[in-house]
Amino acid sequence: MLEESKDIIIKNFLTLMKDCNVDTLKDKMVNKGIFTDTEISNIFSTSDARHNKRVFFFNIQKKEQHAFNVLIELLKDTGQHRIAQILAPHSVDYNKAVDYYSSRAKKRGKLLIINNYDYDDKERHEFRNGATVDNHNLHALFNQMGGWEIEHYDNKTTEEIRHIINKFAEDKAGSQYDMCFVIVMAHGSEISNETIIFGIDGSHIPANKILEQFTSDKCSIYRGKPKVFLFQVCRGSKLDYIIGRYSETDSACRESAKAVPVTSTEKNEKITFNLRTQEDILVGYSTLQSYQAHRDPEMGSWYIELICQNFMKHAHNHSVDDLLIIVDRDLRKRVSHRETMQTPEYSNRGFRKLYLHPGIYYENGKKKIFDIE
Repeated sequence: MLEESKDIIIKNFLTLMKDCNVDTLKDKMVNKGIFTDTEISNIFSTSDARHNKRVFFFNIQKKEQHAFNVLIELLKDTGQHRIAQILAPHSVDYNKAVDYYSSRAKKRGKLLIINNYDYDDKERHEFRNGATVDNHNLHALFNQMGGWEIEHYDNKTTEEIRHIINKFAEDKAGSQYDMCFVIVMAHGSEISNETIIFGIDGSHIPANKILEQFTSDKCSIYRGKPKVFLFQVCRGSKLDYIIGRYSETDSACRESAKAVPVTSTEKNEKITFNLRTQEDILVGYSTLQSYQAHRDPEMGSWYIELICQNFMKHAHNHSVDDLLIIVDRDLRKRVSHRETMQTPEYSNRGFRKLYLHPGIYYENGKKKIFDIE
C-alpha cells in the first residue's frame, strides 16, 4: 500500500476505531480477494471486538494499494459513506450532467509505447540518457493497473513508426478493449509551428500524422472509444527560464560542446450520436510548442516520471484529464540546474471524462479484482 494511503488510515485511526463497523466488511474483503479466510479468522480470533478492529486496520496496511481502494468501495457499499468520505474525500462521484466512458472491462486497454533513444547520427541526436527508466516506469504503472495489453518498440526509423502506428490502429483485437493509449518518446522539434518526431534514421513524422490514423473516419476499431496520446518530445529549441541537478532535453540537436547538456454511460443503453471526425481524443504534450522538454539521466523524463507517479497515486479517484492537471502542478515545482522550467499542455478533441478504475473490473455484472503479481 502506498505510504500516502497508510498515512490516511493512521491519521484517522481514532475515527475508524470508534465508528467503523468492520464486521460488515470482513466477508466482503475475502470475496474481493484482499484477505484469505485464514487471515480473517486470525484477525477476528478473540472476543475483544476493539482488539480485532485494531488488528484489521494494521493488517490491511500490509496489502497492495488496491486494498485501500476496495476498502473505500466496501465502506460505501455497506452504508458507511461518512467514513469513506473522510478517508477519500476526492473519491469518484460521477456527475450525471457530464458524459463519461465505460471503462471497467477485464480487457481494459491497449498500450502502444514507442521510445527512440539511440540515434544513428549521434552528433545531431544525442543518446537520450534516462529513456529506459521511462520504459520501466510505464510498464510498472500499466501492469499494476491491470487489464492492459502492452506493445513496446524501441529505436525505430520514421518509416517503421508509420507502420507500427498503422498496424496498431487497424488491429481488430483492439475492439475487445475499452480504450487505447499511445505513448511516443523521442527527440523532436517543430517545422512551421507543427510538432515533429524524429526516427532514429534522422527523418521525421509530424505528431498530427499519428493522430490522423485514429480519427473516426479512419479508425473504426476505436471509434467512440477513448484514445489518449502522450508525446515526450521537445517541440522546439526555446528554454523556459524562471524570473541551476543535471538535466537533458529531448530537442532535435545536441547543444555545443561548451554548453551544459540539458459507450456513453455505464448502462447498456443504446444511444445514437452523430459522429465527428475528430473526437474521443486526448493529446498530452510534455512541453509547449517551440519549447524543449527536460529529461533526467537517472530518473527519466520529468513528464513521464510525474505521469507514472500521479497515475499510480490518484487514478483510482481522478479522471485522466484531471491527472494531467496534477502532473502540471508538480512540474511547476521543478527547476533545472540552469534555472529552466517546463510547462506541459493537453488538448481535448471531443473527449469525455475517463476514469481508469485501476485494480478492478466487472464481469457478468459482478465487481472483481485483477490478480496482479
